Amino acid sequence: MNRRVSEQISRGKDVEDVQGMRSDMRLSELVCLRRIIDSPYHPFQVIPKPDRWPSRERLRRFIADMRLSELVCLRRIIDSPYHPFQVIPKPDRWPSRERLRRFIAWQYGSERTTVRGGYRKQNKLFHYMTMQREDAPKLEKFYAEERVKAALAEHHFEYAPFRNMLDKAHILLDNVVLSQLAIYEPKTFKWQYGSERTTVRGGYRKQNKLFHYMTMQREDAPKLEKFYAEERVKAALAEHHFEYAPFRNMLDKAHILLDNVVLSQLAIYEPKTFKSLVMLTKQMAQEEGRAVITDPEQRYIETEFSLFGTPFPRARIFPRGPAENHKIKPRKLKRSEY
Repeated sequence: MNRRVSEQISRGKDVEDVQGMRSDMRLSELVCLRRIIDSPYHPFQVIPKPDRWPSRERLRRFIADMRLSELVCLRRIIDSPYHPFQVIPKPDRWPSRERLRRFIAWQYGSERTTVRGGYRKQNKLFHYMTMQREDAPKLEKFYAEERVKAALAEHHFEYAPFRNMLDKAHILLDNVVLSQLAIYEPKTFKWQYGSERTTVRGGYRKQNKLFHYMTMQREDAPKLEKFYAEERVKAALAEHHFEYAPFRNMLDKAHILLDNVVLSQLAIYEPKTFKSLVMLTKQMAQEEGRAVITDPEQRYIETEFSLFGTPFPRARIFPRGPAENHKIKPRKLKRSEY
């Protein structure tokens, strides 16, 4: 009986002690301030953490101390996933590479500020100028050698023995000079191989040369015609104090579909018609708010709203970089796109 009473008394005391501890655990303002003051946290002095090297060194030593028994080796060979003829397929690299390329194109394709865009275009110009300056001597040597080989083929001779004989005779002419000789001084170039051996062979050679030149002229004619036509149009526009880009833009808006060849012929053979076109495009550009050097004859030009239309789409449009709205991230790739 006395034991039960004593146990109940002791239990009651324990409960009272626990309740008292809980009441003491409640945070007062004083306790909060003490915790903040005694806190080990510091905004600029980070608590140094224990270095990892002891645990790593312990792991390395444990791995180095491991010894493979014959049984373990056999078990590894039997349970190995390696098969000599059934290779485990690995995931392809193209999705990650293509994703990275698209992200880079999206990231660097935009011009977020005018300064950055200007610097980028300036650096691009410098890069291209450097590439052109570095490639010029290489391309000159390469094309000179190709011209010399073509000239030697007309005389049924190869380049290697020709160069070897020149070196033996101490005739120090490089390929650039030889190509110029072959073009502008064919007799001097031909002297190194002797005369034409038969009249038939010489006739065939001259005929083939004519055909070669006719083919080259026929292939280069459209390219040269477009280039020189644009140069003539720019020169004709310079007489009227107008630039080529706004002139072409206004023609496209007015749906006046004249290419540079026709415009250059107009500027040469019909200067008044060409001048009327220039005055019309000048007046259109001035009404759009562009900086134009005015002409006294522009006051006779009357424009309509129908002239300021949308240009027809070009036959070929080569997109450069991502879309204009560079804030939209590139979408995820599909396997069908590969």
